[in-house]
Amino acid sequence: MKVTIFNGSPAGPGSATNVIAGAFLKGAALAGAEIETVFLKDYQVAHCQGCFSCWFKTPGQCIIPDDMEPLLKRYRESDLVCFGTPIYTWNMTAMLKNFIDRLVPLKSPNIVESQGKFDLRDSDMSVRDYVDWLGMG
Repeated sequence: MKVTIFNGSPAGPGSATNVIAGAFLKGAALAGAEIETVFLKDYQVAHCQGCFSCWFKTPGQCIIPDDMEPLLKRYRESDLVCFGTPIYTWNMTAMLKNFIDRLVPLKSPNIVESQGKFDLRDSDMSVRDYVDWLGMG
């Protein structure tokens, strides 16, 4: 099992968010998981343009030439994904929000219903588990 944390703190390795993530990853490693922390501050990720080329022109792949493609690869290779962030103005950091917005290539324009809830169909049919938390900095 591979566990990847996408850390949205601008403070990176020195952040309280990373301390919390480290404790989580230590437990995952003790359970036998391969672990990785990705500090989003180290990558250039442009804002989503809402063009939906990743759905219609190049399905599953964004047309923006930046660091998102290798991040999507790491995301897809993970069995468990965790989003870590401090709380800035009552929400996640803009860095993490931008990253999450750019995950749109993982979906498709088809709507599916499950137990009365509607969502976009996954373009990548492998299933990931998710963990998220809001840290202190």
